[in-house]
Parts: sequence; C-alpha cells; structure tokens
Amino acid sequence: MFINRSIVCLALCTVLLCTGCASAEGKSSSAAESSSKAESSAPVSEASKDTDSTPEEEIPREEPGPLLAKAAELFTGGTYSFECTLTDSEGNVTEISRQVTPSGYYQLQKNAIGECGSVMADGKAYMFDKVSKMYAEDSVTQLESTVAEVAGQMLPHTSTHINKLDQQEYDIEEYTYTGETYITVFDFYFSKSDGKLVKYITTYSVEGSDDIVETREFTKLSDQADSSLVSLSVLANLTDFDELTQEECQEEFERICDANEVSDSDMAACGTSRDALGKLSFYEFEDMLYSCGFDSIYEQAREAAESKAEV
Repeated sequence: MFINRSIVCLALCTVLLCTGCASAEGKSSSAAESSSKAESSAPVSEASKDTDSTPEEEIPREEPGPLLAKAAELFTGGTYSFECTLTDSEGNVTEISRQVTPSGYYQLQKNAIGECGSVMADGKAYMFDKVSKMYAEDSVTQLESTVAEVAGQMLPHTSTHINKLDQQEYDIEEYTYTGETYITVFDFYFSKSDGKLVKYITTYSVEGSDDIVETREFTKLSDQADSSLVSLSVLANLTDFDELTQEECQEEFERICDANEVSDSDMAACGTSRDALGKLSFYEFEDMLYSCGFDSIYEQAREAAESKAEV
C-alpha cells in the first residue's frame, strides 16, 4: 500500500492539515477532505460550507433510514470506540482508532509514515504528531462523525451505487449531497445478521475530475471505550509547539524539512520559504510536511503496492 498525502495525518488539526492544499506530483487531494477530526475525514457538513453548493432550502430532506439512524445513536451516545481502515481511490490505507468518553477523547492514525492523532483530557485538547515529535493545543472539544452528520442532515435517499451483488451480502442505505459543482454519495453497508454498520464508501464527484472514492471498514465498533487511553500521557516526550520561540520554530522546522525531503521548491509551492518557516503555525507546517515530504517513503510504498498487484 502507499499513502495519500491528503489524509496521511487525518486528525492533526481542524481545517488546514491534511487537505492536500499543495498536493504535489500527482498526489490526490479533495476539498471534501478538509475535516480532519472525523472518523471519515469528510463529514457532509464540509460540503455544505462550500459557497457554490445548492442553497440549503432547495435540498430535499428525508428522514434517515432505520439502519443509519440506529448506527448514528452510537456516535451521539457520549461513549463509544472504533477501529477502522480508511482506503482511498489509489489503495492508500490509514488505520484509525478512536476512544470517546463524556470527559474526553483519543484518536490515533497510523500508516507507513508514522503515527499522529488528537486527544482531549483534563479539559484541554491537543493534536500531536509523533513524526515531527510535536504537539499543539486545539480548540476542538468534540470529534465529528460522518455517520451522525449524514443522519442528522436528512439527505435524500438514492441508489446510484447499490447493486444486487452487494445486496446479497449487506443491507445498504445510500444518501447523496448535491452541490452546483460536485456530488457526494455516501453508501452505508450493514450486516444482514445483526444490522450493525460494517463499512461505508464515500464518492466525491467533481466536474472535470476523476471521482475520489474512500472506503472505511470497521474492524471494531462499540458503545464502550477504554478511558485509560483518554490521557495527556500520549504527549510525553513530544515538544510543545506553543512554547517554542519563533527562532526555535525556525530551527526545528528546517531540521524536520531537511530530514523528510521537503525542498525549497516545495516550500515555495506552499506559499512560504526556508527563511520564513519559523513564522508558520503548527497547522500550516504540518500541512506542508505531509503534502510535500516523505518522497522516498511514498515511492517505496507505491512500488510495494505495484509488486503486490502483479502477483
């Protein structure tokens, strides 16, 4: 497998990180990927923020189907946990684990690059990156859920991608958000034996571009959570970005860029320069790092995926 730069660090920040703002050299990106706190990376609310989208009053509303409505209850109950794999159109895979309790949350993403995530405990929220070995305070106090948001926004029911073969194995509910320049289709797959959510597929169709398809498969989904993981201890041995001076940021960011293959031309493509690295916010730096860095790791992962496909 190889890694999609736009989702490689899914929960590091609220808006800027992992959107693929400077997706370089053929790495895919999508405006719909801008919510990094969601288990899906693309809650439907992000689509509704687009200024070109269909006015809300013109979108037909339908009550969610019984299976999605039941699944949404889990994500709004205050305590839940899950483990899932996120696979994009190119076969890139990110493992995501989340624990949520009434007092806080913990989420971790893992792939070939490393680990990153977010945590809230003791009334404070942070995003952290074990690759850059830093963390920063976050203003987000609640993790989003695409499952709950699709149900809550009462999107119209459709059957664009539902086929008879899939229906033999799963019960399927599909919902579609339609904007002026793009369409987002959500297909939720439920177990025929117990009605539990097994996976869902999100398809982003943008005029003039290839569809972006992302699949989330749940390996664990529970109304219980491991509260021991909801702890700020995960930040131990990491550097607090908010305590660094601009000079210290400059030195640290230069070191990280040089170590992870972010070139001066990459910096320019992201609207900055080597001399201005110390002025970047944590979010801006992380976005540039994952959009432009790690070339050799991406290449090795791509070659491994291609070799596996040929077998």
